[in-house]
Amino acid sequence: MQKGYRHSIIILLLTSLFSCTTNKHIGSTEEQYVLAFKKAVLYGCINGATDGEFQKFLIENNDMGTAIETAVLYHAVVLEAQEVGVNLAKNIEASTYSDYQGRKPIFSNCISFAFSKKVDSLALARYKELKKGEMRYIYE
Repeated sequence: MQKGYRHSIIILLLTSLFSCTTNKHIGSTEEQYVLAFKKAVLYGCINGATDGEFQKFLIENNDMGTAIETAVLYHAVVLEAQEVGVNLAKNIEASTYSDYQGRKPIFSNCISFAFSKKVDSLALARYKELKKGEMRYIYE
């Protein structure tokens, strides 16, 4: 067998192998991807609302943070989802109700938003983008 021919076969086999495994990183299923996205949004919201104290709490308690979500989503998507949560946290206002005056409903608002239909839509849109292999470039 000629040397160039062998190289072509090896390249073809490697290309086939990588094309079969590429999309498996975006979660085994759509449901797993969406759930991981929601959890990353929740993390971002609580961490943003507590000025990073939530992350400190996780580290101090030997928690894995968003490691599992990063295994399902791409790292960049986890950061994107966390940013969605951070932006929500900026809009959480303190209660005016007399028993809770001055306190913020951080947990309640973050949970409600992270598991809302709006976040479902964002996650599904990202999932479909990545499933098709589309790349987005963000210019700052």
